[in-house]
Amino acid sequence: KGVSPTAQRAATVAGVILPAYDICKFQLRHNLHLEDSMSTHFMASFAAGLVGAVFSTPIDVVKTRMMNQKKYKPSLLKSGGVEAAPIYKSSVDCLIQTVKSEGPRALYKGFCPTWVRLGPWNIIFFMMYEQLKKVY
Repeated sequence: KGVSPTAQRAATVAGVILPAYDICKFQLRHNLHLEDSMSTHFMASFAAGLVGAVFSTPIDVVKTRMMNQKKYKPSLLKSGGVEAAPIYKSSVDCLIQTVKSEGPRALYKGFCPTWVRLGPWNIIFFMMYEQLKKVY
């Protein structure tokens, strides 16, 4: 329960944050003419955390709903009996049901905590990465 959305989230975060950092660093250095310094790395990693939060929060919402859903909801059969059916059939079904019932903004519930978690992690990771690149 929740393995597929967790893997989707991990792939999205890794696939978005790494290029976002490189693009932000490039833009800071070439458009704002900043040096390749710790302050540039800090700003680029902070921005990459924001981009990562924007892309990963909807997946987090779906993942949480998939993992926390009650196992079944009743659905009526033609015979008048009750059959147990899953609330969400898949991650995509959960996404569609959430947008239909609560609107697209519901996919960004928990955005601030996600950014607060990703921001410092990115700053530490990329600043250490840049320092290790210099040593290597």
